[in-house]
Amino acid sequence: MFSVPGVYELVTYMFKPGGPAVWGQAFKAAISTHVHNGYANLVGIFNTEYGLINQVHVLWWNENADSRAAGRHVAHEDARVVAAVRESVRFLDSQRNALLIPAPFSPLK
Repeated sequence: MFSVPGVYELVTYMFKPGGPAVWGQAFKAAISTHVHNGYANLVGIFNTEYGLINQVHVLWWNENADSRAAGRHVAHEDARVVAAVRESVRFLDSQRNALLIPAPFSPLK
């Protein structure tokens, strides 16, 4: 995937009941504004099939923790990002972020 070392951020969103039919478009717009404006490097988006429903996991790649912080700061100054996130957050129950450092033997570095 990424051939240079970096850190990953796993963000877990718990959305209000209703599934993607209710919150899917707003969530997609929020993710897309970050990606299309170059504020973040998206690795993948995953939803749960079993267990907690209405849960989505997003995996981002950053060069390091400082570049992640800088990208978030710049993105939060962009009116397009602010508007998209504001729309998406209406459907959000909770969010949990974890900064992940690949193990030395991980294929994702």
